[in-house]
Amino acid sequence: MVKAISESINSIKSTLKRLNANDLANLMDLITGKLDLFMALSELKKEDEVQDMVLNLISYLLVNQMLFYHVFSKKSGRIPELKELDTLNSLKLQFKNITNIDYKSIYQIDIISRLPENNNILNSLNEIIAVFQLVKPELVENDLIGRLFHDLLPYETRKILAAFYTNPIAADIL
Repeated sequence: MVKAISESINSIKSTLKRLNANDLANLMDLITGKLDLFMALSELKKEDEVQDMVLNLISYLLVNQMLFYHVFSKKSGRIPELKELDTLNSLKLQFKNITNIDYKSIYQIDIISRLPENNNILNSLNEIIAVFQLVKPELVENDLIGRLFHDLLPYETRKILAAFYTNPIAADIL
């Protein structure tokens, strides 16, 4: 499951890298505020390295929002299942179902509204939905989000973002 999701995240990231400069800057500002400030706080000095990390984070956050929606819909039955997308706006409307209940903090970084309509992004998101339907992450009992965080975000990105993660084996011992 992690490998399939990782491939979709990389596909989204590759597509995002090809956005025009204005769309890319608009999307990155959602996460970093301003890239100059983000670079100043990081140990990296090359803008393309920081940009790569921000795109990792954006892709990862979007997939986690989709994962939460999927698991919540399956476990609670209170919202419709995540369906194949015709447009990016259809995902935004699906997310509205869950934010109307609550969970606004999970969706407060509104990535989907900043993405331009793009068939490659849409195809990658639909691949993720298909993976969720096949592997049934709602049946996973352990810390799936932590596991994805550890396995999907490159170490350099986690380090710059001051992210902390305890290895599952170490957590079991503790």
